[in-house]
Amino acid sequence: MADQSRDAFSTRHLCPCDLCKGGRYNRETLDIRYKGKTISEVLAMTVAEACDFFSAVPVIKRKLDTLMELA
Repeated sequence: MADQSRDAFSTRHLCPCDLCKGGRYNRETLDIRYKGKTISEVLAMTVAEACDFFSAVPVIKRKLDTLMELA
């Protein structure tokens, strides 16, 4: 999540949360890892990175391969 703050000119600024660094997940969610990655890290991957990461999971890999073909 992000906290909102305003400067002297009422310009809104978003400040990333110290805990999640803007990933929008609570500590319990970020503690869960798959192959060493949090959900936030997985969702930040490019499609090509995700193809490599999920290469051993056919049901996910097929969908990512389709995305790669469309890109």
